[in-house]
Amino acid sequence: LSPMFRDTPCLKGKAQHERTKDGTNTILHKTFPGGQLTLSGANSPASLASRPIRILLCDEISRWPQSAGTEGNPLHLAQKRTTAFFNRKMIYASTPGLVGECQISAEWELSDKRYFHVPCPLCEEFQDLIWAQIKWEKADGEAPDLTTVRYECIFCRERIPEAYKSKMLRQGKWNKTVGISTKTAGFHINELYSPWKTWADVVSDFYAAKAHPEKMKVWVNTSLGIAYQYTSQDQPDWKRLYERRERFEKIPAKAKLLTAGVDVQRDRLEWSLIAWDKKESWVIFHEIIPGETYNLDDPCWRTLQHRLLQSFEREDGQSMGIKRMAIDAGYNTSTVYTWAMKQPRHLVMAVKGQILDVPLSHPKKATITPRGKGSKTGPLLWGVGTNIIKSDLYGRLSLQKPTDEELTRSGYPSHFVHFSELSEGYFRQLCGEACILTTDTHGKARYEWRQIYPNVETLDCFVYAIAAFTALGADRWSGDMWERHAA
Repeated sequence: LSPMFRDTPCLKGKAQHERTKDGTNTILHKTFPGGQLTLSGANSPASLASRPIRILLCDEISRWPQSAGTEGNPLHLAQKRTTAFFNRKMIYASTPGLVGECQISAEWELSDKRYFHVPCPLCEEFQDLIWAQIKWEKADGEAPDLTTVRYECIFCRERIPEAYKSKMLRQGKWNKTVGISTKTAGFHINELYSPWKTWADVVSDFYAAKAHPEKMKVWVNTSLGIAYQYTSQDQPDWKRLYERRERFEKIPAKAKLLTAGVDVQRDRLEWSLIAWDKKESWVIFHEIIPGETYNLDDPCWRTLQHRLLQSFEREDGQSMGIKRMAIDAGYNTSTVYTWAMKQPRHLVMAVKGQILDVPLSHPKKATITPRGKGSKTGPLLWGVGTNIIKSDLYGRLSLQKPTDEELTRSGYPSHFVHFSELSEGYFRQLCGEACILTTDTHGKARYEWRQIYPNVETLDCFVYAIAAFTALGADRWSGDMWERHAA
């Protein structure tokens, strides 16, 4: 700030130098006739909460930490500084980040969503510049011929040369796309409008980033100005799974084993019931049990116990019970341990997701005696290799449903998963993560699971049900063992 106050003629002398003995003027804080100017870091809760502010300018908010120390979201802390002023103004600017984590995208959704419309120089129809309308011809192989890059008008379909861009920008205007009543004006612009970057440059950058997920993330964020969503080739399509739902009100007659997976949240328990035989599996239902899970006396825990000991009727009239239930002990851990110890030990296993080289680790004693040794009567904690199980599960979910002819000839493929009439949200969560190739701080490539949907409880429940299935050793049973178990 000091060079600005020193070298700008209209500001010179308005604020004292920070070296003067005046606590109101520092490197990051200046007072001047009629106001004050303060610079703050998003990771500094003290600076965000120190003084009232009428005009708040927040830059690159999608890069801000989720919490300023232990004080909470820094954007919310900064907003609180403006409540003393009726004529406050808050401005948020940022390049987007990741889908589901991007703060600027959340603010954009609350705005009137304005895009910069420019006229076509040929038909004079106004439109915003979008990547899908950039067209080019290919040279040798897959490489683009950058001399052929043009923008195709969505109205007259004529291809506009780069030379017209500056004129189009001069005649452009901001256009609201949402008619809702809101006090927030939102403005979006991408690199196709840039006076310093040609359309050919943007195409060249796209091809340079195409083969590298991390480079593509940067290109999508900075060139298109939208949040990036990680995807992987193994990620199943939730819509396809939703469309192949089946109606079965009872456990299918072919099923020989039931396992369950439970995910623990602050205000609810969520659990899924999975039926198995050697070749196929069936998701019977997914249930949400509301309650304060930190309190062992809350009715939600009694409801879960009732489900654990409940009998389920099969289509042929036989009754089946849950053979093993795996419950997440990563949240409200002590409550989960206490509840699990009160259940039959062979029916309930406490689990915790970890990065492992195997689907399931050997169980460890979760509590210790006063002498510091593992308690023989306490619960056991199983480590679940969520990375391994998710990869296996997504492989199963990617199996195509056979045609009627294939079904008659050879039946369903091995490890095929059937679904009852579950909600759309169930499938969105089930496919809510992607395994993507990333690089660490040393440049070493590695695969990492990234959450791309806000909630993934149904995926977690399925993973824990598979962990219970694996703990029983059922993944290694022969055909004869399956039949003996069924009998």
